[in-house]
Amino acid sequence: MHRILPFFLVLPMSLFAAAGCSGKGGDSAPSSDTDTDTDTDTDTDTDTNASDTATDPNSGKLLYAGDATTGDTGFESGHFGFDVMHNRQIVCTSLDKWALTGTPAPACPDCDWAFNLTLGHYKETGDGCSHVPIEAHIFDGFTASWGFAEHFDYSYNGTVMPLDDVVFYYSSTTQNWSLFSYNYAGAGYNTGDDASMTFMRYYVQIYYAY
Repeated sequence: MHRILPFFLVLPMSLFAAAGCSGKGGDSAPSSDTDTDTDTDTDTDTDTNASDTATDPNSGKLLYAGDATTGDTGFESGHFGFDVMHNRQIVCTSLDKWALTGTPAPACPDCDWAFNLTLGHYKETGDGCSHVPIEAHIFDGFTASWGFAEHFDYSYNGTVMPLDDVVFYYSSTTQNWSLFSYNYAGAGYNTGDDASMTFMRYYVQIYYAY
């Protein structure tokens, strides 16, 4: 049996230095913020608070972003990386392409599909990219197991939370499948179904000269 745990992903510290990142609410280690996965507050996945996105001209949101398409033969295509949101608009997209590298072991018990995927072939698009110094190729060669479920009932402290458009990630550190991104109570960034989906997850507030 594989427990569904909060997501935790460690990124190279060079990303923080390059982008001038600061955790929301002053967190010194934003990658360890598991707020969306451990309580009913879905702020990190669904936040549209103008104070985060509009009042500071040199402030924006850095979000994990991705997409995937599957077919009768399995995984077909996909991407993973970052979107930068400034004044509620995506001004920079920094993505690597996913390539299929196998089937997860262990299998994802709650997923409609799950695959081992490796990132490469970095591409950056958007007028704002020159103002947001995200380190290029940061995910090149990164291999992990990812899964997707159109619906998933997440149990927390005796309360069942019905989640939609759920993306799972398998952590080799905890050796468990974890929630990565989802929609809850009609709010969230994710769209699509088990054949074609897009997703986002809030990562950190960034400050830059825009």
